[in-house]
Amino acid sequence: MADEDFLAKHADLLLRRLSPADRARFLLSLPSSIRQQVDRSLAAPGDVYDELAPPPRRVRHPSRRTPTYYRVRVDLADASPPIWRRLDLSSSLTLDQVHLVLQAAFTWFGGHLHQFSTGNRREWNAETFLTDCDIEEGDEGTPENQVRLDQVMTDVGDKLYYTYDFGDDWYHVIKLESTAPRSVDAPPARVLAGRRVAPPDDCGGIYGYHDLVDAVSDPEHPDHAEMLDWLGVYGRGPRGYFDPAYVSIEDLDADVREALNS
Repeated sequence: MADEDFLAKHADLLLRRLSPADRARFLLSLPSSIRQQVDRSLAAPGDVYDELAPPPRRVRHPSRRTPTYYRVRVDLADASPPIWRRLDLSSSLTLDQVHLVLQAAFTWFGGHLHQFSTGNRREWNAETFLTDCDIEEGDEGTPENQVRLDQVMTDVGDKLYYTYDFGDDWYHVIKLESTAPRSVDAPPARVLAGRRVAPPDDCGGIYGYHDLVDAVSDPEHPDHAEMLDWLGVYGRGPRGYFDPAYVSIEDLDADVREALNS
């Protein structure tokens, strides 16, 4: 949150130096969580702002009539080495259910806001879907619990985007790799493969996580003992131990199935 406050403050200062039209363009380039903190009174007049902000592009497909598995690969953006999961998801899952699956597959704790989008971070007019929190805040749009996975993904290569925690900004790219028939008694979601443990919540985003891994991997690092202790208290393994390369597909699969049964 401190980083967002810093960016919002300096965005506010920059806006004072821009023309009305450039102000609108700059506002539209900001992440929504930061944009909301910037004083809208500094933006261009409403008609200019609205002209530069086209209505969300609605991409919606008919639901599939037969039970289908979507095989997807989910990558955590900017992770190096890559952090990813391969999942089979029932095409009939609603996006709020997909959220639960992703939380379990990446061992997130679910204490932060999230958002699904049909376009990447650079697409201003991508459609986003409302969580319960968004609805409580009075936002307009389509609730995620009313949208099925097969309504926003249909062809191999299609992508859906998922952001968790607008502070750390864990940005996931979900890519449809293949489709296959699904028997009615098959689980609605399962974990097939993956690489590396996901970062713990509240570690400062992907670059903060890279710094954390550097610290725990080097006994001579000045933050080595402190970071190992923090990870142990946090619940990411026994105190004094952390292996960023380790991932148990069996454990993640069990967690995913439990998440959808809760």
